[in-house]
Amino acid sequence: MAFFTGCQTITFGDTPHKENIESVFDAVSAAGFDGVEMGFFRLDPEKGLEYRKMLDARKLQLAAIHVGGNILDLDSQNAQMDNLDLVIRLVQQIGGSQVFLSGNRVESYKDQAARYDELGKRVEAAGLTLCYHNHEWEIEDNCAGLDMLLEGAKHMSLVLDVGWVNQGGCDPVKVVKDYAERLRHVHFKEFTADGGFAELGTGIVDFKGVYDAIKSRNDNMWIVAEQDQSKKGAAASVKDNADFIKGLLAKG
Repeated sequence: MAFFTGCQTITFGDTPHKENIESVFDAVSAAGFDGVEMGFFRLDPEKGLEYRKMLDARKLQLAAIHVGGNILDLDSQNAQMDNLDLVIRLVQQIGGSQVFLSGNRVESYKDQAARYDELGKRVEAAGLTLCYHNHEWEIEDNCAGLDMLLEGAKHMSLVLDVGWVNQGGCDPVKVVKDYAERLRHVHFKEFTADGGFAELGTGIVDFKGVYDAIKSRNDNMWIVAEQDQSKKGAAASVKDNADFIKGLLAKG
């Protein structure tokens, strides 16, 4: 089993990505992460080869490009597929293999799953993997939404956000075990008791239990730190999160 440590660069906000993305990569590298996960809407799809050079220079990998629910809000299925082509090309140019997808709260997860399955087929045909990233709403009612999504989207794997699992009212350790067959990667997101975002290990999520549940797997897995907001500064939070994950891995 090999674990790779990743940083979701959401912590830095929109402006650094567009005006000085090298500063983001510098901070992630200095923190000691193996790679980055980045939101598609924060990137220029025409700069994939430039991003790759920047990452290579810092010995960073691309864990994934993330696309949010907005990819499903376009006017037509054709437009969605056109947008997905840009995502796929960007991942390929940077040298990655994963597309992470998250959705919105919806009335029909069954209908959403059918659309995601089509996206998954397109991603798979390009030699990449589509993984679904949950929020709390798919976890409510004992993972009812997540069950419907995974049942209807056979060409989609799971990158489980254990922080949102906790917020959705389920035990992250149990959910990791229950969905082991579809699980490809995990997101570590920390919450305080009052629902605020925080550095890993400073809140209420049982990350050690999650790690103990996955450490015996035989496949390679990304553990991606995702802190949506930081009160102490993005670079400092990212460093704390890297140290926490590396501490878990060191204990074995």
